[in-house]
Amino acid sequence: MRPRTIAIAAVTVDGKIARSNHELVRWTSKEDKQFFRDETARIGVMVLGNSTYETFPAPLPNRLHIVMTRTLKGKKPIEGQVEFTDKQPGQILEDLGKRGFKEVAIAGGSRVYTEFVKAGLLDELWLTVEPQAFGEGVGLFSESVNCSLHLKQERLLNTDSCLLQYEVTYPS
Repeated sequence: MRPRTIAIAAVTVDGKIARSNHELVRWTSKEDKQFFRDETARIGVMVLGNSTYETFPAPLPNRLHIVMTRTLKGKKPIEGQVEFTDKQPGQILEDLGKRGFKEVAIAGGSRVYTEFVKAGLLDELWLTVEPQAFGEGVGLFSESVNCSLHLKQERLLNTDSCLLQYEVTYPS
């Protein structure tokens, strides 16, 4: 059985996840950062793109990082912490399921979110809406996608930041 996939992202009120592809996420609230750390540690594994991974000063402790990349050459895995892969989303999930993972956090960026949605493999989308607006920048998805969202839960992380937890469905 494939693991349940949960995309976790912070977005501005105008739907941007960053100003550029290589931006450190300094604009989100401390509560969002804590939520991300807690949930990805609880889940135990996160899939992210190479550009997103490169914004991290170091791998986050107590979770496995699966880094999607088009080029494996020159990438240095860290035993038990960081693995690099050029596999497709379905292959990644199949492998993680065989390794006993029940859930997988999809941690960005927009190309990775898009690939999982286009493959019909994203089960939930957890968005922290932050009180920021960039006007331009990197959207949640890198190209057109086709899915619907059903709000399961909403809660304030602080007086200005709202966490929205959606179930993702796909057209038949």
